[in-house]
This record gives sequence, structure tokens and C-alpha cells, in this order.
Amino acid sequence: MTIWTVNLDKNVSRSHGRAIPKRFAVPSPSVNEIAEICEKFNLNPEVFPDKKYPRRWWVETGYVEVDKKMPKSRLLVKISNVLMEIREQKGARKRKGSARRR
Repeated sequence: MTIWTVNLDKNVSRSHGRAIPKRFAVPSPSVNEIAEICEKFNLNPEVFPDKKYPRRWWVETGYVEVDKKMPKSRLLVKISNVLMEIREQKGARKRKGSARRR
């Protein structure tokens, strides 16, 4: 199964490749973030970072090839939920670190 970064990108319209509702999507996901999460789900990810999504041929987005163990829409929502949690944790750590410096 192919997971393009645009499938999860909040900044991309449905007609240009976003495959999940905006409320589940995340801004500008990277192939490395997606691959890391897929590794946690034991999906054997294979990263192709320099590929271009056909509907957005002018942008190098890349994709991750994974084993199909569930429907794609369900997997995309799971990946985006984990990615949101990871980004929130990183943001909380940054805020704590900046508060200590003051």
C-alpha cells in the first residue's frame, strides 16, 4: 500500500490528494515521520523521498510503501493521530524548555 505525504497533509485539498478529513490531517508531514510511525505498527515501511505525487507533480513529496494490514483510510487516520500526539509532545517540551531559560 502506498502512503503519500499529501494523503495526510492538512494544507492540501481533497482534489489534490488529501485522503482524510481535515480534522484528522496534519500540516506538512514528512516521509520520515510517516515511516517511523509505520515501523511502530510493524508495517515494514520502505521510503521513497524524492518521488512526486501525480496530481502535484511540481512538488517533491515522497511516499512510503507499507504492508496492507487494514483499510487505507483507517491506517491514515491512525498515522495522523499518532503524528499529532508526537508533535504535541515535542511542542510541550519546547515550551517547558523555553520557560526554564527565563
